[in-house]
Order: sequence, then C-alpha cells, then structure tokens
Amino acid sequence: MNAQDKLDALMRLLSNERDALIAGEYENLPSLASEQNSLLETIAFAELPDHALMALQEEIDKNKRILKSALNGFQITREQITQLLRTRETSVYDQKGSRSTMQRNHARMERKV
Repeated sequence: MNAQDKLDALMRLLSNERDALIAGEYENLPSLASEQNSLLETIAFAELPDHALMALQEEIDKNKRILKSALNGFQITREQITQLLRTRETSVYDQKGSRSTMQRNHARMERKV
C-alpha cells in the first residue's frame, strides 16, 4: 500500500468517525482512533502533496468541531441532571421550544449509571 492509498484509507476512517459522532455511536470511536493512529504513523514521513495534507487537515478539523459539540452537549446534560437532583423543580423545553416547569417526585426519580 503506497502513501496515497494509506491517505485514502485515513480519509475513509475520518468519514466513518464523523458518521459515528453524528449518529451518537461513541462505542465505535476507540477502534477508529486506533486505526487512524496506525495509518498516521505510517504516512507521517511520506511525501504527500500539499493539497492532500490540507484536505486531511480539513477532515480532522470537521471531526474536531463535531467532537467538541458532543462534549459540550454531555457537559450541559450533566449540569442539568445535577441541577435536577438538587432542586424540587426544573425548567424543560418541548420539541417546539415551549418552556414548562417539571416537578420532581423523589419516590419516582431513578438514577442510572
């Protein structure tokens, strides 16, 4: 496999990673990252044209933005759950964006890890 073939394989992996991030299939990310690292190590010193490296950087940046957004969503959710557990009521929003107050019933709250 030459450097261009490895670059193409890496681009496909980045696309698969992006699809997994968008679909919320986070369990697939460790194996994709392992494959990406292996390919990156093999092409690190390869002679590749600048446009190919720029395209690779763009794909990496896209995934980085999606990953940052996912992490931000996790942090917001964690904060909301913490707030819900500390208070008797909380504000929630429906699909239309309408706000309502939700009362917490201690007997019915279930914690899952």
